[in-house]
Amino acid sequence: TNTSYLATLFEVHMSIPNIAVIGTGYIGNEHIKAIAANARAQLHTLCTTPRSQTIAQELMATYGAQQITTDYNAVISNDNIDIVYLCTPNSQHVDQAIAALQAGKHTFVEKPLAVTVADCHKIVEAAKRSGKKVMVKESLEAVIDAVVEYRRSILHPSFSSNQETK
Repeated sequence: TNTSYLATLFEVHMSIPNIAVIGTGYIGNEHIKAIAANARAQLHTLCTTPRSQTIAQELMATYGAQQITTDYNAVISNDNIDIVYLCTPNSQHVDQAIAALQAGKHTFVEKPLAVTVADCHKIVEAAKRSGKKVMVKESLEAVIDAVVEYRRSILHPSFSSNQETK
């Protein structure tokens, strides 16, 4: 019915994406702060190394993440997570980004996207195959807007704001 369609449309547009931040170093910490301060985002998971679990626990207590893990595969297999932020060493970006995209996650990669042009192409191709967004060092607002636009396009392609007008 039209009423249920409109309710679904409203729910998709109003839902707040759950974000997992991978990496709790300086850059990860900055993204965690930005996500926590944004009413349009929910800091869901912090993924860290065993060595940095104490730091992650402090960040969780300060910024309100729902959980901490050291298992990247658990993050990307979690259906409650919409967006994965990769704030990890550059050499890990290609494998982690491709895995996140293949798992159906929108993926934000702290710059650089990868360490070689060939690896950048691999990530772009994985994004194309998955139909998910991949972004490099954009603002949180741009990431959330991209996810909202993606959700709109799935629910009703004619409502897409990227559609050309004639």
